[in-house]
Amino acid sequence: MKKNIFKRLALIATMVGISACSNEAEKLYSQENEIKLTSEITPSRINSLNYQSTQIVQGQQVGVTIIGAKTEHNNVAWRAGTNGSLTNTGSTLYWGKSDVAIMAYHPFNPNWTESYHTFSVNTDQSSNENYLNSDLLWTSTTASKSSNPISLNFLHKLAKINVTLTSEDIDDLSNATISICGTNIITDFNPDNGELSNSNNIQDIIAGVTTADASTAAAIIVPQTVPNGTQLIKVTYNN
Repeated sequence: MKKNIFKRLALIATMVGISACSNEAEKLYSQENEIKLTSEITPSRINSLNYQSTQIVQGQQVGVTIIGAKTEHNNVAWRAGTNGSLTNTGSTLYWGKSDVAIMAYHPFNPNWTESYHTFSVNTDQSSNENYLNSDLLWTSTTASKSSNPISLNFLHKLAKINVTLTSEDIDDLSNATISICGTNIITDFNPDNGELSNSNNIQDIIAGVTTADASTAAAIIVPQTVPNGTQLIKVTYNN
């Protein structure tokens, strides 16, 4: 009787061991097959307004579409952390049997599920939020299966105008408002290939100030040709 009990205990112990090993192997397999992403930005601007010069600002979201993964991943939000890290806010994504095609853009829009969308820069970029939400970033790449994070290299799709004021008579320019005038604020954007095509909606854009005395400012605008003779920059001081 004792012999049978020992056999059963040994069998149970063996089964528990096998189960534990199986769970650990499955966990390791999942970790090795999870698709992970990081980000960086190709510097292409004078950083008078030092937002998103080389890294996406922490807390901002990018929209990610991945084709060829084990499950569908269409326009899912990934949140930027420190040092270029990206965290998937949707379901965990795993590698399939082939390479994957990745497209990502910023700022995230949950309604962008098809090609060609209208994108507008904010007409008041004096707040950090409005400035960042005007900064259209985009990237596209193909990646092979790897246990390491895939680095996404974002490009600035729009242009930026920097303005610096100097005055021989005024020491404090904090009451000055700098506006970019005569430019179209809307573009049609194709996230599949990053192409832009302009609409026609001319409005003034209030620039974001970069210093306490408001002597330097910057605004993101749609790339375009402005007709000769157009008033481009307007400075308002004490009304």
